[in-house]
Amino acid sequence: MQLQVPISGTLGLLVVAVDKGILTLDEGDRCLKQMIEAGYRTPLATLSSLLR
Repeated sequence: MQLQVPISGTLGLLVVAVDKGILTLDEGDRCLKQMIEAGYRTPLATLSSLLR
């Protein structure tokens, strides 16, 4: 959650996985990069800006 706004959707799931230690930040960023290469559209290049 950033600025008290709940995160949802695909990016939200990745952020929660990183936040809970299921994925490292590097693993989450690799997932995001693969999603972007497969056509996922987002203005973000990394998950860093969504993490607390």
